[in-house]
Amino acid sequence: EGNCLPSLFFTKKGVIYINRVLLGNIIIFVACIIMSVAGLPKSKKTSLVLQSIQILIAAIANLVLGSYPGFVINMLSVVRNILSQKEKLTTIPKIVLIVLTIVISLCYNDIGVFVIFPLLSFTMFTFFINTKDDKRFKYMVIISNVFWGIHDFYVKAYVAVFFDGFSSITNIIGI
Repeated sequence: EGNCLPSLFFTKKGVIYINRVLLGNIIIFVACIIMSVAGLPKSKKTSLVLQSIQILIAAIANLVLGSYPGFVINMLSVVRNILSQKEKLTTIPKIVLIVLTIVISLCYNDIGVFVIFPLLSFTMFTFFINTKDDKRFKYMVIISNVFWGIHDFYVKAYVAVFFDGFSSITNIIGI
């Protein structure tokens, strides 16, 4: 008692529980480490596999942190990335994915107006994922990171906020 920091574990009726914010941040840390190394492999296939694993882990973290829209958007991001890699992400699949993401996210919205930020990120990223302009792609990543950073801060994914900021800075430097 008297400690203002949350404990990692707490008990209720003899059962040990882990603090969901700490658990979510531990999970998102693993996702962020994978995100950091996903660009290292020379093979696009290997990078895609790592990125998909990272997004799946981030989806689990969003679920733990109580952001069902974050979970849905991350899961559909994996589908989007796979379609993009296979060069099957044309206009119609993009529109279908965006509409599906918006509808499901709004149906399961438990984060209020903050749902708009990952939705904007997903929509923007989906429309411009096939861009050949490296600068435009970097700007898109920066804006996407800002949107996700706002969401991540709201759901208490503080580790992700740090990585979102760090990624934005490295992309600004790389422009």
